[in-house]
Amino acid sequence: MCQGSQARRSVEAPLGMTPIELKYCTHWKADTYGYAVLKDIHRLERVDVAGSHAALSRVRYAIFVTTESVYWEGRRPEPEPFWLRDGSCTRPGQWFQYDQASPDTRWWRYPPFHLSHGYQFRWESLGPAGRCLLVEVTHQSR
Repeated sequence: MCQGSQARRSVEAPLGMTPIELKYCTHWKADTYGYAVLKDIHRLERVDVAGSHAALSRVRYAIFVTTESVYWEGRRPEPEPFWLRDGSCTRPGQWFQYDQASPDTRWWRYPPFHLSHGYQFRWESLGPAGRCLLVEVTHQSR
């Protein structure tokens, strides 16, 4: 279920530790997972040091696995700014913010952010297990 199944891991690679953000959702329950995946990309662009590892790979990965077609089709009830529709892409510097007037969704739990780089979303079929979105995230230069 979409109760926050996520993991943060790093993989040792020739170029340093490779940060990975992982989300897994088997039932659509809330309209925050599109936001959460984009926020993972935002975080991965900016992370410089993870724990005691001084050198992180410049390439990082955001992974989202789900059985819910609302994500790869890009449709309501997910808010349109957070659609992860198959084949869609973000622009460098794109701003993400909830469109509801609530201070809770606008500034407190879900603050706005921007992505430094553009990304294209390609969903891969996992058969009956759903689909997987694998995004190669580029480190933000200073």
